[in-house]
Amino acid sequence: HDDRAHATLQAAALGMDLLKQPQIVRTEFSRFDRDLKTAAGKKVRFDRIIGRNVLTREAEKSALISRIAGLLASNGCLTLAETIPSEGQRVSTLLSSRGIDADALQTLADAEERLFQDPDDPMVNWTSASLERELAKLPEVTVSVTREEDGILRRISPADVDFWLRTTDGKGRLSLGDRIARTSGEEALAELRAIMHRKLDFQEVEWKTVTAMIRIADCGM
Repeated sequence: HDDRAHATLQAAALGMDLLKQPQIVRTEFSRFDRDLKTAAGKKVRFDRIIGRNVLTREAEKSALISRIAGLLASNGCLTLAETIPSEGQRVSTLLSSRGIDADALQTLADAEERLFQDPDDPMVNWTSASLERELAKLPEVTVSVTREEDGILRRISPADVDFWLRTTDGKGRLSLGDRIARTSGEEALAELRAIMHRKLDFQEVEWKTVTAMIRIADCGM
Protein backbone atom coordinates (compact mmCIF):
# COMPACT_ATOMS: atom_id res chain seq x y z
CA HIS A 1 0.00 0.00 0.00
CA ASP A 2 2.98 2.33 0.23
CA ASP A 3 6.61 2.66 -0.85
CA ARG A 4 7.98 1.42 2.46
CA ALA A 5 5.95 -1.79 2.45
CA HIS A 6 6.88 -2.41 -1.17
CA ALA A 7 10.58 -1.91 -0.44
CA THR A 8 10.38 -4.25 2.57
CA LEU A 9 8.83 -7.01 0.47
CA GLN A 10 11.41 -6.52 -2.27
CA ALA A 11 14.25 -6.76 0.24
CA ALA A 12 12.80 -9.95 1.72
CA ALA A 13 12.44 -11.50 -1.73
CA LEU A 14 16.06 -10.73 -2.63
CA GLY A 15 17.19 -12.75 0.37
CA MET A 16 15.59 -15.92 -1.02
CA ASP A 17 17.06 -18.51 -3.36
CA LEU A 18 16.95 -17.17 -6.92
CA LEU A 19 14.50 -19.79 -8.19
CA LYS A 20 12.16 -19.22 -5.25
CA GLN A 21 12.02 -15.42 -5.37
CA PRO A 22 8.48 -14.11 -5.86
CA GLN A 23 7.90 -11.45 -8.47
CA ILE A 24 6.36 -8.47 -6.68
CA VAL A 25 4.27 -5.97 -8.64
CA ARG A 26 2.86 -2.91 -6.93
CA THR A 27 -0.35 -1.85 -8.61
CA GLU A 28 -3.98 -0.76 -8.13
CA PHE A 29 -7.31 -2.37 -8.96
CA SER A 30 -7.83 0.11 -11.78
CA ARG A 31 -4.87 -1.27 -13.72
CA PHE A 32 -3.62 -4.48 -12.05
CA ASP A 33 -4.26 -6.73 -15.07
CA ARG A 34 -2.38 -4.39 -17.38
CA ASP A 35 0.53 -4.04 -14.93
CA LEU A 36 0.82 -7.80 -14.47
CA LYS A 37 0.99 -8.35 -18.21
CA THR A 38 3.63 -5.62 -18.48
CA ALA A 39 5.73 -7.28 -15.77
CA ALA A 40 5.27 -10.93 -16.75
CA GLY A 41 4.25 -10.86 -20.41
CA LYS A 42 0.97 -10.43 -22.27
CA LYS A 43 0.30 -14.16 -22.26
CA VAL A 44 0.72 -14.59 -18.49
CA ARG A 45 -1.83 -16.93 -16.88
CA PHE A 46 -2.06 -18.18 -13.31
CA ASP A 47 -2.92 -21.63 -11.97
CA ARG A 48 -3.93 -20.16 -8.61
CA ILE A 49 -4.91 -16.65 -7.52
CA ILE A 50 -5.65 -15.90 -3.85
CA GLY A 51 -6.80 -12.73 -2.11
CA ARG A 52 -8.01 -11.33 1.20
CA ASN A 53 -10.67 -8.56 1.43
CA VAL A 54 -10.26 -7.66 -2.22
CA LEU A 55 -13.91 -6.67 -2.67
CA THR A 56 -14.47 -4.60 0.47
CA ARG A 57 -14.49 -1.14 -1.11
CA GLU A 58 -15.40 -2.11 -4.67
CA ALA A 59 -18.82 -1.08 -5.95
CA GLU A 60 -18.66 -3.32 -9.04
CA LYS A 61 -17.66 -6.56 -7.36
CA SER A 62 -18.53 -8.97 -10.16
CA ALA A 63 -16.75 -6.79 -12.72
CA LEU A 64 -13.55 -6.83 -10.66
CA ILE A 65 -13.73 -10.59 -10.15
CA SER A 66 -14.31 -11.10 -13.87
CA ARG A 67 -11.09 -9.20 -14.61
CA ILE A 68 -9.17 -11.28 -12.05
CA ALA A 69 -10.63 -14.53 -13.41
CA GLY A 70 -9.50 -13.43 -16.86
CA LEU A 71 -5.92 -14.08 -15.70
CA LEU A 72 -6.58 -17.72 -14.83
CA ALA A 73 -5.07 -20.54 -16.85
CA SER A 74 -7.31 -23.30 -18.14
CA ASN A 75 -8.58 -25.17 -15.06
CA GLY A 76 -7.13 -22.41 -12.85
CA CYS A 77 -8.74 -21.41 -9.55
CA LEU A 78 -9.38 -18.09 -7.81
CA THR A 79 -9.95 -18.15 -4.03
CA LEU A 80 -10.91 -15.10 -1.96
CA ALA A 81 -11.64 -14.65 1.76
CA GLU A 82 -13.89 -11.63 2.24
CA THR A 83 -15.02 -10.25 5.60
CA ILE A 84 -18.74 -9.33 5.48
CA PRO A 85 -19.29 -6.24 7.67
CA SER A 86 -23.09 -6.29 7.24
CA GLU A 87 -23.30 -9.73 8.89
CA GLY A 88 -20.73 -9.12 11.61
CA GLN A 89 -20.82 -7.89 15.19
CA ARG A 90 -23.20 -5.17 16.34
CA VAL A 91 -21.97 -3.08 19.25
CA SER A 92 -25.56 -2.68 20.45
CA THR A 93 -25.79 -6.44 21.16
CA LEU A 94 -22.73 -6.19 23.40
CA LEU A 95 -24.53 -3.58 25.49
CA SER A 96 -27.96 -5.22 25.62
CA SER A 97 -27.06 -7.28 28.72
CA ARG A 98 -25.06 -4.57 30.49
CA GLY A 99 -27.85 -2.49 32.01
CA ILE A 100 -27.80 0.30 29.44
CA ASP A 101 -30.76 2.70 29.22
CA ALA A 102 -33.34 1.33 26.76
CA ASP A 103 -33.64 4.59 24.80
CA ALA A 104 -29.88 4.92 24.42
CA LEU A 105 -29.63 1.30 23.33
CA GLN A 106 -32.35 1.81 20.72
CA THR A 107 -30.62 4.95 19.43
CA LEU A 108 -27.43 2.97 18.94
CA ALA A 109 -29.18 -0.03 17.38
CA ASP A 110 -31.09 2.18 14.92
CA ALA A 111 -27.90 3.97 13.87
CA GLU A 112 -26.11 0.66 13.36
CA GLU A 113 -28.96 -0.59 11.21
CA ARG A 114 -28.76 2.50 9.01
CA LEU A 115 -24.99 2.16 8.74
CA PHE A 116 -25.03 -1.52 7.76
CA GLN A 117 -27.99 -1.18 5.41
CA ASP A 118 -26.69 1.82 3.46
CA PRO A 119 -27.42 0.94 -0.20
CA ASP A 120 -24.81 3.40 -1.46
CA ASP A 121 -21.89 2.03 0.58
CA PRO A 122 -20.07 -0.83 -1.22
CA MET A 123 -18.46 -1.90 2.06
CA VAL A 124 -21.79 -2.88 3.65
CA ASN A 125 -24.45 -3.10 0.92
CA TRP A 126 -23.93 -6.82 0.29
CA THR A 127 -24.25 -10.16 2.04
CA SER A 128 -22.86 -13.62 1.37
CA ALA A 129 -26.15 -14.56 -0.31
CA SER A 130 -26.37 -11.45 -2.50
CA LEU A 131 -22.73 -11.85 -3.53
CA GLU A 132 -23.29 -15.47 -4.49
CA ARG A 133 -26.29 -14.48 -6.63
CA GLU A 134 -24.27 -11.74 -8.31
CA LEU A 135 -21.26 -13.94 -9.04
CA ALA A 136 -23.42 -16.78 -10.34
CA LYS A 137 -24.12 -14.59 -13.38
CA LEU A 138 -20.47 -14.61 -14.46
CA PRO A 139 -20.05 -16.54 -17.71
CA GLU A 140 -17.70 -19.48 -18.28
CA VAL A 141 -16.72 -20.00 -14.65
CA THR A 142 -18.10 -22.01 -11.75
CA VAL A 143 -18.63 -20.17 -8.48
CA SER A 144 -19.11 -21.32 -4.88
CA VAL A 145 -19.52 -19.09 -1.82
CA THR A 146 -19.25 -20.54 1.70
CA ARG A 147 -20.23 -18.48 4.74
CA GLU A 148 -18.07 -18.96 7.84
CA GLU A 149 -18.99 -17.42 11.21
CA ASP A 150 -16.45 -17.11 14.03
CA GLY A 151 -16.47 -15.73 17.54
CA ILE A 152 -13.14 -14.42 18.78
CA LEU A 153 -12.25 -12.87 22.12
CA ARG A 154 -11.58 -9.15 21.75
CA ARG A 155 -10.63 -6.60 24.38
CA ILE A 156 -12.43 -3.32 23.76
CA SER A 157 -10.21 -0.26 24.17
CA PRO A 158 -11.28 3.35 24.77
CA ALA A 159 -9.88 4.10 21.30
CA ASP A 160 -12.35 1.60 19.81
CA VAL A 161 -15.31 3.43 21.33
CA ASP A 162 -13.99 6.80 20.19
CA PHE A 163 -13.48 5.44 16.66
CA TRP A 164 -16.98 4.00 16.43
CA LEU A 165 -18.58 7.23 17.66
CA ARG A 166 -16.27 9.66 15.82
CA THR A 167 -17.74 12.42 13.70
CA THR A 168 -16.41 13.39 10.30
CA ASP A 169 -16.76 16.21 7.81
CA GLY A 170 -19.60 14.29 6.18
CA LYS A 171 -17.95 14.18 2.77
CA GLY A 172 -17.13 10.47 2.81
CA ARG A 173 -18.66 7.45 4.51
CA LEU A 174 -20.88 8.44 7.41
CA SER A 175 -19.65 6.96 10.67
CA LEU A 176 -21.84 5.57 13.44
CA GLY A 177 -21.22 8.81 15.35
CA ASP A 178 -22.28 10.89 12.35
CA ARG A 179 -25.56 9.03 12.06
CA ILE A 180 -26.38 9.36 15.77
CA ALA A 181 -25.53 13.06 15.79
CA ARG A 182 -27.71 13.72 12.73
CA THR A 183 -30.80 11.98 14.10
CA SER A 184 -30.49 12.46 17.87
CA GLY A 185 -28.14 15.43 18.27
CA GLU A 186 -24.67 16.03 19.64
CA GLU A 187 -25.81 15.86 23.27
CA ALA A 188 -27.29 12.37 22.80
CA LEU A 189 -24.08 11.30 21.08
CA ALA A 190 -21.96 12.57 23.98
CA GLU A 191 -24.17 10.76 26.50
CA LEU A 192 -23.97 7.52 24.55
CA ARG A 193 -20.19 7.84 24.23
CA ALA A 194 -19.91 8.21 28.02
CA ILE A 195 -22.14 5.15 28.57
CA MET A 196 -20.14 3.02 26.16
CA HIS A 197 -16.86 4.00 27.79
CA ARG A 198 -18.27 3.00 31.20
CA LYS A 199 -19.66 -0.31 29.99
CA LEU A 200 -17.09 -1.45 27.43
CA ASP A 201 -13.66 0.05 28.13
CA PHE A 202 -11.12 -2.75 28.70
CA GLN A 203 -13.85 -5.41 28.64
CA GLU A 204 -13.16 -8.73 26.91
CA VAL A 205 -16.06 -9.76 24.70
CA GLU A 206 -16.84 -12.42 22.12
CA TRP A 207 -16.69 -10.62 18.78
CA LYS A 208 -18.61 -12.08 15.83
CA THR A 209 -16.96 -12.09 12.41
CA VAL A 210 -18.43 -13.50 9.21
CA THR A 211 -16.27 -14.38 6.21
CA ALA A 212 -17.29 -15.37 2.70
CA MET A 213 -14.97 -17.98 1.24
CA ILE A 214 -15.25 -17.57 -2.52
CA ARG A 215 -13.95 -20.13 -4.99
CA ILE A 216 -14.07 -19.46 -8.71
CA ALA A 217 -12.77 -22.06 -11.14
CA ASP A 218 -12.16 -21.53 -14.84
CA CYS A 219 -14.15 -24.03 -16.85
CA GLY A 220 -11.47 -24.05 -19.52
CA MET A 221 -13.67 -22.46 -22.18
